[in-house]
Amino acid sequence: MHIGLISETFWPDINGVSMTLAQWSQGLLDAGDQLDLITPHAHADTVGLEGIPWQDAKPFRHISASRVPLPGYRGVKLGLMLPKAAKRLWRKSPPDVLYIATEGLLGLDALRYGRQNGIPVVGGFHTNFQYYLHHYHLQWLTPLMRAYLRRFHNACTRTLTPTQAKKNQLLRQKYHRIHRVGRGVDLSQFYPRTTQERSLWRQQHGISDDTLLLGYTGRLAAEKNLSQWIESYQILKSQHPSPVKALIVGDGPWRDHVLSALPDALWLGELTGEALAIAYSAMDIFSFPSMTETYGNVVPEALASGTPVIAFDCAAAHELLQPGKNGDCIGVNEAEDYTARLIHLAHDYQQSPQRWRTASAKSIHHLGWPTVNASFRRHLVQAIHEVKRHGRQRSDFVATKS
Repeated sequence: MHIGLISETFWPDINGVSMTLAQWSQGLLDAGDQLDLITPHAHADTVGLEGIPWQDAKPFRHISASRVPLPGYRGVKLGLMLPKAAKRLWRKSPPDVLYIATEGLLGLDALRYGRQNGIPVVGGFHTNFQYYLHHYHLQWLTPLMRAYLRRFHNACTRTLTPTQAKKNQLLRQKYHRIHRVGRGVDLSQFYPRTTQERSLWRQQHGISDDTLLLGYTGRLAAEKNLSQWIESYQILKSQHPSPVKALIVGDGPWRDHVLSALPDALWLGELTGEALAIAYSAMDIFSFPSMTETYGNVVPEALASGTPVIAFDCAAAHELLQPGKNGDCIGVNEAEDYTARLIHLAHDYQQSPQRWRTASAKSIHHLGWPTVNASFRRHLVQAIHEVKRHGRQRSDFVATKS
């Protein structure tokens, strides 16, 4: 099978979408498929990306799209159009299916190309962009964004989203042909470290074993509800009977704000691989108050590392958290309870930390990537068969020639 994968984020970007696409790409290459990757990254055109976190990086074709920087997000590039080089290659050897992970101008141009050339297009609903606007004082654009995303995905052969709750929500909002493909976690990388390993890591970072280490991993940005994280941490620190310290992993436009509000925090910047995995395992509790997630890969990563999680009842937290066993899950309409529930969890955790750590890791042991990768590939194959059975569908949304 020949797949064209179009995305405005990919390795070496550090985010859930990038890491998910890297895993899916690995699965396709392992199955013997041909992969054309179209992103705004300025990588070499025909080789595997250097440093990609794949066990056996294999050659694939990468074509760089023209790009512009995203204001306010250092290092983030937006793709503009499907590259002419890709169109030339695809005229000679068209893909069997396109997968579009992002709905910007690059994704829209790829959608038009696929529809006009009879190529099945599978869309990915990876990010709740419509929820981000409020955090950047652009809430007046929300109705337009909702309408655009719905029209975009309804022009696709099918759309994939990571949770049953998100699938149901999209169907209620008059999206069509929505299918669920879950997410996995690399259990060979994220697993509980021994007490000795955790203690050594803490010693290396000047943290005593009796300190409660409250962690956060992810983008440092307004849409992550970090004001809630900061407030909860400060109250916990003032009330907890033993020392409390913040461990922050990640970067983003809110970095200066977060670090100025938490001058005593241990900030490690962006981490990957073993460094990220052991940081997760060194935490005592992982606090993740974001309410804009489509999934939130950090939740299963923390759990797999043996760290209980407190989060709002949405996305991955809704599917994976079991209050009283591997963390706590607070209703999205009960934000005022977040701090009190965190304080309660911290107290319970310190009464029996090993019980919490064992239960957290055990709750996630079934979420390996191979099953998820096979499900993703199966949906691509089914999209090809659908177009063969029913013929090419037209949509006014993508009628412009390119």
